[in-house]
Amino acid sequence: AGDAERLARSPRLLNLLGHAHYTMGAWLPASEAYGKAAAGDRAMPIYALNAARSLDKAGLAVEAAGAWLQAALGFFEQSSWDDAQACSARLRELKYDAKALDSLDARLAYARGDTKEAEALFARLAKKKTLDAPCAYLYGLLRNLRGERNEALPLFRKAFELDGGEAIY
Repeated sequence: AGDAERLARSPRLLNLLGHAHYTMGAWLPASEAYGKAAAGDRAMPIYALNAARSLDKAGLAVEAAGAWLQAALGFFEQSSWDDAQACSARLRELKYDAKALDSLDARLAYARGDTKEAEALFARLAKKKTLDAPCAYLYGLLRNLRGERNEALPLFRKAFELDGGEAIY
C-alpha cells in the first residue's frame, strides 16, 4: 500500500510510469498515468503533452484534444512559445475549436514580439466579432502604441466587460 500511495502522490513518478507503459505500447495505461501526473502538477505541461501523445496513439482524438489544449495553455503560461505553437498546430489537425485557436495563435504572435502578425490576427478576430478579453486588450495596446487612441479605448472597454472587471493583465 505504501508504494501505491507514494505513486498516487507523486506526479513525477506517475509520469515515469506513463513512460514505462508508453515504451511498451500500452497507450491507455500510459495516458492514464500521464493524465494523473498532469492533474497533480499543472506547472508541468509536459505531463499533459505526454498524455496527449499517448491518447493520440490510442486513437482517442477527443480526449487527446483536451490534453493538447491543457499542454498548450500550460506552455503559454510558461512563455514556451514554440511548444505552445506546436500544440496549437496539432489541435488544428484535430479540428479543435478554431475560434479558441485563433485567439491562442494571436496571443502567441504578440508574445513572440511579432506585432505585425499579431495585429493581423487580432483584426481578423475583430472582423469576425470573436475577440476574447485577452485579445481585445492586446489589440488595444497595439492600436494605442500607434497613437490610435480612439480605436484602442473600445477594445480596452470590451476586454474589461468580457472579463467582468477581473482582468489579470
